[in-house]
Amino acid sequence: MAPRTAQSIIKNLCLRAGLEGVHVHSLRHTAGYQLRKMGASERDIQDVLGHQNIATTQIYTHLLAADLRKKLPKRFAHARQGRLDWK
Repeated sequence: MAPRTAQSIIKNLCLRAGLEGVHVHSLRHTAGYQLRKMGASERDIQDVLGHQNIATTQIYTHLLAADLRKKLPKRFAHARQGRLDWK
């Protein structure tokens, strides 16, 4: 299958699902983010995504850190109340 054909199929599926603004490249970002979230090293993610420069791969590390910063205040609020909810 040609890359343009795959892009067209994915774009049409996303539009049918009501997901505007989703591009094939978004899937790469999602894959990198999820790999990091599951504990993959930056070097492993670099290999999987084919990045030549580790700085490109580190974008996913920063996204994960930003995600954690959003969640931590909520978690610590539960801890101050005597319970901790990591869901």
